[in-house]
Amino acid sequence: MKIYIILLLCLLCSDVSQGAIYRPLDFKFIDASNHKMVMHAQSVAAYILSEKVTYDSKKQVYYLEIQKIGKKYNLCENELFYERTSIANCTGFLVSPRVLITAGHCVTKVCDQKNSGFWWFGFTDKKIRSLPQNRRHVEVKEENFYRCDKILEHHFLGDAFVDIEQNDYAMILLDRIVINSMPLLFRTEGKVENNARVLTIGHPLGFAKTISDNATIKLNFHKYYFSADLDAIDGNSGGPVLNEETGIVEGIIVRTCTGRPSFFIDRSKNEWCRRLYIDKFYYGGTDIVRITSIPNIIKWLEIYK
Repeated sequence: MKIYIILLLCLLCSDVSQGAIYRPLDFKFIDASNHKMVMHAQSVAAYILSEKVTYDSKKQVYYLEIQKIGKKYNLCENELFYERTSIANCTGFLVSPRVLITAGHCVTKVCDQKNSGFWWFGFTDKKIRSLPQNRRHVEVKEENFYRCDKILEHHFLGDAFVDIEQNDYAMILLDRIVINSMPLLFRTEGKVENNARVLTIGHPLGFAKTISDNATIKLNFHKYYFSADLDAIDGNSGGPVLNEETGIVEGIIVRTCTGRPSFFIDRSKNEWCRRLYIDKFYYGGTDIVRITSIPNIIKWLEIYK
């Protein structure tokens, strides 16, 4: 019966309108974590939409539009992350010095240099507080941003989050080699072990780079994906899911399957503010596309070493 309920919830999967967050909350800012996987975070990037960025050619800097999470989502003032800065839309990670992987629903099938977004590997809590900024924008040097040069592989069928057969990935050739980042190792055959411990690194709710651990595999029979009780929400899409024991990438976060919204309205407040749904027990999890389901990944890495 439990398996039937979980499968029913996964028929209602979504990348944005749902979240999978469990108590105790396992989001840890990279700057404040001593986890052995923190070094892997250097290869994880925030995806920032082009409409949120303005270029100053004289200063050779980008101005990023910023929002406080509390205002962006109309959260209650004492809610978690209320004062955190939200910038990112999705997450991605390096598998070679110039090749990045993310979720297919995060990007379009074709690079458009005018409209495609930006990848920033340095969006941490410590870094954002050190940059010049005002109430609306933060200033980032041009050299810190990378853009798409070519889409090598892409798979996503429109808005088909209700399709549990859905494969969802994109493989991107960046406009230049990423410096000071070691590409992540990834599984090339077989599949993750049942009950393996996993973690993810990403940008939940668009805020600074975060690690989420203390999770295990829950469903592991599907061809394209597996599920785990990872804390994940809007912004985590495209992030790597790593095996805690081996450190290799097992897959890509693509959707959550709790069957309910990320937030609920607190009607005890006059303003009817919103709060995060945080579950005490497992109630449908996070779907992770197996990295082995990207058919030509080895071929592309041989070409773009």
